[in-house]
Amino acid sequence: MRPVPTYTKDTFAEAFKQGDEKGFNHFFDQLYPALCFFGARLIGDKETAKEIASDAFIKTWSKHEQLDSATSIKAYLYQVARNDCYKWLHKQQKMQALHKDLAALSVPVEQSHLDLLINSEVIASLHLHINQLPEGCKKVFNKLYIEGKSVTETAHELDLADSTVKTQKARGLLYLKKQFTIS
Repeated sequence: MRPVPTYTKDTFAEAFKQGDEKGFNHFFDQLYPALCFFGARLIGDKETAKEIASDAFIKTWSKHEQLDSATSIKAYLYQVARNDCYKWLHKQQKMQALHKDLAALSVPVEQSHLDLLINSEVIASLHLHINQLPEGCKKVFNKLYIEGKSVTETAHELDLADSTVKTQKARGLLYLKKQFTIS
């Protein structure tokens, strides 16, 4: 009969590093509740915090070969969870700003039919002119103004430099300004 191995914090860390699920399960059992609490305190949403904590374990597990101690595993988990919480909060702020902008654009009930017609025609004309932009400029415009992305996010998603995105934005705005300027 073989002796049952005794696991310590160090052997669990080594098991984790080697890709052994016993190491993963140990750290999950030990740290998941704390990560959920940590995330919930940062973002104020328990269910989302659970998802973030789970994702942190998945991301940490994908780096298991690089983490060689219980301390580094724990630190990496908290770092991933913290960063993902901040990303979630940033996304929520952007969504709130977008909803606020959309609410400002919504039509008041007392607005006349003529005003509605004029607004609709202006929006349709704006979309028509945006679609006439050169392809690269149109993609940048859609990311920035339709999807509400930042310059950095747009640059990353389109694999462009920030300066290129800013240049395309400026060109597009100049083109649209010319289209809507009354001579």
